Amino acid sequence: MTDPATLKILTTPACCLESLPLSQWLQFIEYALNQIQQFFGHKPETEPLDNACVQNGFCIDITHCATSNPLVHWKGILGASVIDNELRVNLLVFLFSGAERLSTRSGKHFAEFVFKRKGDSEGCWEFQDWYEDLYGEYDQIA
Repeated sequence: MTDPATLKILTTPACCLESLPLSQWLQFIEYALNQIQQFFGHKPETEPLDNACVQNGFCIDITHCATSNPLVHWKGILGASVIDNELRVNLLVFLFSGAERLSTRSGKHFAEFVFKRKGDSEGCWEFQDWYEDLYGEYDQIA
């Protein structure tokens, strides 16, 4: 069972997020990474947590995560930001075969998953959709 203080960040008023200590953000990031591992069945590798950009949200690069198919892996961005006065935690997933970044047949470049907490439960990842990288903002993920 997860420490309730870890999940409290999800209900912290947006105006108070900047005052949260770094240790509380890092604890939540570790929790989110564990939830990703449970959801996908493989442990994601990340940049050092010390490199995470943390303020009234966070952003951390997932540098590699295996899949059940040995020819495919994924990289991503785990982040949280305030949207409509609530903290939204999401994961952008980019699929790769070797060094080649894959896309769907319709030209979609990445999938988005959002972490949803339901009632008093710990929460879970929910698939949102596939999206195009219209402006090339994720070209650096290679």
